Amino acid sequence: MRVMKLLNTNWVEMLDVVCLWEELRLEDKEYFLFKMEPGVTDADGVPVDTADSLASCGLISVSASGEKLSFTRTGNHYHRIFHALYQLRNNENEVIDIPLGRVIAYLKMFYTRKEREEITRLKRNNRWEETDLAIQVSGAAWAASFLRCRDVSEWETGFPIDSNSDDPKIDHFNEVFVCAKNILRKIISHPVHWMQFGYMPLLVPECDYEIVIEAFTLLLENMLIFVNFSSVDLSFYVHLPLPIYKFLNPDYFKPQELVSHSWETFQVPPFRLHDTVELLVEAARNPLPVVKSTGKLYARSEKELSDRMISLPEHVPFRKCYTPHKRICSAILEARILEYGGIVTQKGKLFFTVTESGKQWLKGSFAEKLKAILEKHIPPRFDLKRDCFNRDVWGKGTSIMFSFEAVRKINFSHFVETDLTESLYHTLQNLADTVNPVTLESFLGYQCEQNNPLAVLFHSGAPLLNKQESETLEKKYVVEEQEMESLWRQNLEDYLRETVIPLGLLNTAFTKAGNETTPVIELSSAGRFFAGDSDVFELEEPETNPVVVQPDFMIRFDGTNTVAEIALSSFTHRTGFSSGCLLKITSSSVYSAVGDGATSDRMLSLLSQYSHGRVPANVSEAIVTWASECRWITADSGVVLKCPDEETASLIVDLAGCNVERLSPVALSVTNRKVLKKLMKLLEQKGIFLNS
Repeated sequence: MRVMKLLNTNWVEMLDVVCLWEELRLEDKEYFLFKMEPGVTDADGVPVDTADSLASCGLISVSASGEKLSFTRTGNHYHRIFHALYQLRNNENEVIDIPLGRVIAYLKMFYTRKEREEITRLKRNNRWEETDLAIQVSGAAWAASFLRCRDVSEWETGFPIDSNSDDPKIDHFNEVFVCAKNILRKIISHPVHWMQFGYMPLLVPECDYEIVIEAFTLLLENMLIFVNFSSVDLSFYVHLPLPIYKFLNPDYFKPQELVSHSWETFQVPPFRLHDTVELLVEAARNPLPVVKSTGKLYARSEKELSDRMISLPEHVPFRKCYTPHKRICSAILEARILEYGGIVTQKGKLFFTVTESGKQWLKGSFAEKLKAILEKHIPPRFDLKRDCFNRDVWGKGTSIMFSFEAVRKINFSHFVETDLTESLYHTLQNLADTVNPVTLESFLGYQCEQNNPLAVLFHSGAPLLNKQESETLEKKYVVEEQEMESLWRQNLEDYLRETVIPLGLLNTAFTKAGNETTPVIELSSAGRFFAGDSDVFELEEPETNPVVVQPDFMIRFDGTNTVAEIALSSFTHRTGFSSGCLLKITSSSVYSAVGDGATSDRMLSLLSQYSHGRVPANVSEAIVTWASECRWITADSGVVLKCPDEETASLIVDLAGCNVERLSPVALSVTNRKVLKKLMKLLEQKGIFLNS
């Protein structure tokens, strides 16, 4: 059996320093750890306030002349421990053995007893084992058995001494044991399961410092408590693993439960899909001008698009926040993220246009369009794993320890648009396991308490930035666990409001809860596909409204028919929006289509395909005639035009006037090159095109 190891007595002298260290300013701690080296230093190079603070702590001493500063024995020890920890945080992929003399300062490392895990050296934990139910239960049972023991002789580790003998060590060991039990009980009953190490003597004020340190060592070596090193203030934090803390302190924790009933819910329409389709259809006809200063559409374009948006039913949560302007902005952002649309510059002006991939996407069915969007929103790196605390979710490698770079990324973005999107996705996957709908409030409350990755970050000692004052640039860090719950709730609500609900991933309804009306939610068929619970999903295709080609060359739409609009707009002019006579066939529109490579047969085929009834004979004849009138000319060296016949040459002379000169009945010379581009535009309107 192994005798309990007692910590070096130097730690007793350091305890007073620890209490003072907690009160130091952050800049003093950083200066001591990262700008000073053990030994003797010139006082001139150290700020006076910092030197005074460090000297008052007992970390450095000042020479009689005041010109030299030297590390005290405690200062040397403190610097060695903290500096090593800082280096460890920056080299998280290394496995570094820490001597037992520094066990009090390890960072998510523990000394594993040989009797329990057959490992006898201090090492880095290579997995976040607190998520393993067996570890949680065995850890709680381990702590509970410790608390049940009346004295050290009953403790499972045992000691190779006779408890009935008069050896003075027995009394000392029992005193340490009782102190350790009292510390553990105080931590368990503390409002939070972590506290600054410097406050530990306040838990047992009746005990001597030396006894407190030895008791602390006993708890630490037996993995009954852990120590974190916080880079927020470069201090130690003592805590129990959260699952063990909840197991031993059920009266304090009253976790929110998911409340579910057999409510009737209704599909939320994927209105962002509708909005994005309408946006791209309009941009496919004519590029939409964009305001340079804001990057948004002009008011007229927004009005035309908003008139064509589907109205939202009453059961949609957050319904009031989905204004037409916000829906259009979201559709633009969605199209750009999916690379179906983009903003281009033409003659110094900005326009929103459709990409080739966007045009192909528009040709698909409604379900195919939504599937393409959903697959873009599924985080690819996790392969639909459901464990929000999977070791791959945070940082790199196999450790739950977070790199400083990852923390900086989170701080910089204030938790918005960060890798937290993956954890938000995993949180949504939890809805796939519910049989009945749950209240939205119950879902948010449960996830904030039970499945909150920000709480993991918080208890890992990562510096979590809450806000930053713009005037003073003073950073405000999170200091309470409740802030983590509030912050995660905001992230979840934003994710539901900005992504999940607009894409139709939920079935929802409203129900009475006391005097208030509260929404209830469950995953829709598309939502289960998104969460990886199903390989297919059902989606009702929009009703296809009839299209009528009139003898006056107008094309009437009795409602929305996006596919027909896209196909017929290639050889027509727009005359309206939403419904009614939206398109008109003209000679110039047919000329333009032929110039783009279309044929009369293709145009008539599209009209027959989408028209409700036969295409009027006069319309068909006109299209064939206009298409046959189109001619092509060639240009030699950009100044000599060769026409197919004298009639075409005469028409060009009439349009260009003195800017062209006849060289032969069918050859023309352009005397003014500057008018060539303008002349070609006039000719295209007459069905005359320049061969490339």
